[in-house]
Amino acid sequence: PLIFTGRSNFHSHLDYLRDNFQCVPLKEGIQMWKEGRARNEPIISLTFDDGLSGYASDLELMGKYNLRPTLFLSGDPVLRNRPLRVHKEYLVEKFCRVGTERKTNVEREFVDILHKGFLGSGRFLEFVRAQYLNAIELKTFLKQQLVPDLGSHTSNHTSLAEDDVK
Repeated sequence: PLIFTGRSNFHSHLDYLRDNFQCVPLKEGIQMWKEGRARNEPIISLTFDDGLSGYASDLELMGKYNLRPTLFLSGDPVLRNRPLRVHKEYLVEKFCRVGTERKTNVEREFVDILHKGFLGSGRFLEFVRAQYLNAIELKTFLKQQLVPDLGSHTSNHTSLAEDDVK
């Protein structure tokens, strides 16, 4: 939510979704469509991509609204301890906004992290590591039923549409 909408606007969205839809896990929503049950009632399935941690604090609130998103994750941040290359611009900009570091230096650091992973220390490395959910957090979300299930996501956002696959 923090990448595309502000927090107060996000909360307004939650109010609207709670009041106008039945939120179902994605697997259940697909099954409802296959069986024709989704034609008779307004349903919605929420998803979050990439495993960024920005929405983690909102999951408990979403649970109170009975809105439980499916998380689509790439294995790179969770299993390989590496950030996603597609987040370079977003993470560099976000870090430079709160600090005095030069963008070109931080961009070089990001490339180092891509190659070495989340090993070592440093302000930017710690910042990047904190931007992603980790395995312990994901297990907790599943155990607390704040997230009904997880899905797999590419690490590079390449389109997998039939026309694009060669």
